[in-house]
Formats: sequence, structure tokens, C-alpha cells
Amino acid sequence: MKPSLIARVNRRVKRVQKKFAQKSLILMYHRVAEKDVDPWSLCVTPEHFAQHLEAIKKHAHPISLRELAQAHQEGKVP
Repeated sequence: MKPSLIARVNRRVKRVQKKFAQKSLILMYHRVAEKDVDPWSLCVTPEHFAQHLEAIKKHAHPISLRELAQAHQEGKVP
């Protein structure tokens, strides 16, 4: 990768981190299952979902929607 491209990517990552700092971000998946029949490519295999969660854990603190709602009610949103 060219140094200028790396610098641009780094700037964008920092912008996204700044934009979502101290905010909650909700990710939704259409379906987590084995891809037997998936004509619209909306399915994520359990293996890929686990990989997604591991990548997310490196940069964030994933919690369930129920945990987020509870923390919000208690004024303790992570």
C-alpha cells in the first residue's frame, strides 16, 4: 500500500473512532446459519460470525441489546 493511501485510511479510521466515541453502535445481522440456501447472500455462517465478534472485541466492548437497554436505564451506558 502506498504511504499516502495508508495515511488516508488512518485518518478515516480516526474520524470514525472520534465520531462514535462514547456512543453506542448497534450491529444487526439478517441471519446467522449455515448457508444451505441463501439466494440473497444475507446469511453469515456461525464461523464467520465468531470471527466478526473477535475482530469487534479488539476495538470495542460488545454487549447484547438487552444489556445496553439495562445500562441505559441505569445511566451506565458503557
